[in-house]
Formats: sequence, C-alpha cells, structure tokens
Amino acid sequence: MIDINLLREKPEEIKKAVTAKQLDPTLVDKALLTDKKWRELSTQVESLRKERNVVSKNYSPDNIVKAKQIKEELKKLESQLSEVEKENTLAMSALPNLFSEDTPIGKDESENQVLRKWGEPTKFGFQPKNHMQLGVSLGIIDTDKAAKISGSRFNFLFGDAVLLQFALIQFVFETLTNKAIIEELSQKAGCFSAKPFTLVVPPVFVRSEVMKKMDRFDPIDERYYLDKDDLVLVGSWCIWQGHNRYIQKTPV
Repeated sequence: MIDINLLREKPEEIKKAVTAKQLDPTLVDKALLTDKKWRELSTQVESLRKERNVVSKNYSPDNIVKAKQIKEELKKLESQLSEVEKENTLAMSALPNLFSEDTPIGKDESENQVLRKWGEPTKFGFQPKNHMQLGVSLGIIDTDKAAKISGSRFNFLFGDAVLLQFALIQFVFETLTNKAIIEELSQKAGCFSAKPFTLVVPPVFVRSEVMKKMDRFDPIDERYYLDKDDLVLVGSWCIWQGHNRYIQKTPV
C-alpha cells in the first residue's frame, strides 16, 4: 500500500502511475478525499477526548452534564471515524504501486523491452517437444493420474523428474547464498547491493489484513480464503535482496 504521506505530498505523481497502469486517475482524488475526512474526524475525536479528560478531573454538577454530552458526541464521531477508516483503507488499496522512471510504459507484456541477449536460440532439424511432452513420454510426469486425484493443472513427478526438481532448488539455494556469486552477478547487472539472500520458509497461510497491505488480497475470488479463520493460502512468495533492481524491465 502506498505511503499516505506520499499521497498527500505528491498526488500528481500517483495519478501518473495510475494512468500508466490504465486505471481511473480519480481513484487518487477519492483517496485524498477519504484521507481528508479521516483527518478532520480524528482531530474532532481527539479534541473531545482531551475535553472529556479535563471535565472528569473537575467534579461539579455542570461538569457531570457536560461529561454526558461529550460522551454522546464522542460515540457518534467514533462511529463515523470507524466507517471513514474502512473507506480510507479501501481507497488506498485501490491505488497501484509506483514504478521506476526508466520502466517502459505499455499496454501489456507484448510491449516488453529486451535489455540484452546471450547467444542464439538453438535450431533443431525436427519438431522439439516441450518439457511436459518429454516428461510424459519418459514416464516421469503423469498429468492424467493427478487430474483424477487433484483436478486439472496438477501433475505427479517420478524418479529423475523429482531428482531434477530438487537439484534445481539446491542449485538456486547455493547460488543465492554465495556472497562471491552474488557480488559477480550484481556487478554484471549494475545493481548497487551485493548482499546474499537469506533463505526463509514462511507460513503457508496469511491473515487477510497482511495480504491487503501487500495488495495481494483482491480479487478474492481468485484466492483460497478461509473466512472462518480469516486466513489466505499463499500462492507465491517473493525473495527480496535489499534494494537490488530487476534485470528484466516489464511495461506498466
């Protein structure tokens, strides 16, 4: 979620990002409006609370009446504040994250820009098979059995396919945690951080509040959400390395 101070100080910059991502720029105006309402109500509530504290310390018949009036007024304002806070959260959640100035702007991935290439694609004298076709023909991948047990888009791995998968995982782990390798890759990519990655095994369920802050909650219809426990099954986790930049630049 975007920093509220950034929204207040640089709304036009946020609008630029919203427009580039082909969203309605009035989303920024709505977020500013709800933020203004929240600040005004917060000020009123805080002022009444201070007044209540002063009145409660000075006992008198008049102050008893005044304390009751303040209590009723606070009740109304706190209820309004609670509703505005919800509106504000929704409005802020609708704003996309900003992007770097050198990120190309495009309608979709078809307008991605290739930064560099290594070598030439191999040319075959026959129609090559993809990894799924090869796996099925070798008997190390089975999608039919997985579909009967778990549904579509699942598969069983057997034998060498299992060994290959864990070998790749181990290779990635060793690469990401090796300081010398990371420093070399960082220099080639022009990154300003060469800090090795820290490996983490996170929980597979996350509270909806956390998912919303990561802007990963909506659309909820595409998430596995346990509403009774207010937990969301994590679909993927990102591995972060300080402030390293991505080599691939994807259009907004």
